Amino acid sequence: MPDYIYEPANAAAHPLPAGAQAAQHTPEAVVDRIAVSGARCVKVFIEDGFGDRSGWPLLSKDSLQRLRAAATKRGLLLVAHANALDMQRIALDAKVDVIAHGLWNWGPAGGKSGVPPEIAAHLNRIHRSGTGYQPTLRVLAGTADLFRADTLEDPTYRKVVPAALLDWYATEAGQWFKRSMKHDYDDLPDGRIASLQLQTGERGLRAARYLHELGQPLLLGSDTPSAPTYGNQPGYDTFREMRLMALAGLSPLDVFRAATLNNARQFGLDRDYGTVATGKIANLLLLELNPLDSVHAWSRIDKVVLRGRVIERETLAADATN
Repeated sequence: MPDYIYEPANAAAHPLPAGAQAAQHTPEAVVDRIAVSGARCVKVFIEDGFGDRSGWPLLSKDSLQRLRAAATKRGLLLVAHANALDMQRIALDAKVDVIAHGLWNWGPAGGKSGVPPEIAAHLNRIHRSGTGYQPTLRVLAGTADLFRADTLEDPTYRKVVPAALLDWYATEAGQWFKRSMKHDYDDLPDGRIASLQLQTGERGLRAARYLHELGQPLLLGSDTPSAPTYGNQPGYDTFREMRLMALAGLSPLDVFRAATLNNARQFGLDRDYGTVATGKIANLLLLELNPLDSVHAWSRIDKVVLRGRVIERETLAADATN
């Protein structure tokens, strides 16, 4: 792991890679290597566990401060994986530029409706600080899809998943991650597990709606695949993410901006991307319907233009014959 940041406080459980020197794995050294690669950002994992787990190691406050300083020096954005209230607070304290997940793990601040005051205060802080925010609403919906009997019957899957892989998903071997999750849920019925996943994910929907109502320019990102689940399929999941953003209250125009201009501006790419203009890189989707009328227009792609090259959509389908 060339970009592993060595944290002395975690040395007992997470020592340096074999043969590595500590000087090669400081925040500064890692950021330097990333900068030389031509990257636009550095992403740090701020997560002490999923579900009932909370013992995973975290970078110290000092290491995060050094990472922030090194990224700033190199002109890189600092992006944080964090989806829990306490982890996102760490990310904001570290002055990250973008939180790359929605807020659905609320801890004791949970609630069955609305946004509790403690969550609202945190979301207000995100907005006031100008920190970018990707809701990634499809993360838990994608794991819930493992426990839906009709997921593999979705006709769109035949267009985005090769037939052999689609057949494998239905086998015992292809169901391995579902079995693993089911074990974690003490073998509850499938419908109950799906419901619990969606209940947690719905908090992320409420958080996104709250930020949107504050005027936060949300960023499109599906985090596909968020886990070894066939519920998250590349490309298709981005469209499903856009549908959930609409469900959160974003207008078709707001979804359009989240999918184009907002990301380009956030990552300093708007000189080349984000709008259609002379001299910009021609990566385009040509749609049969107006996406400002309905988010469903995004599924009516006629042609794809990749750096000026026109591609017929059907030739990209998994079941294409040519």
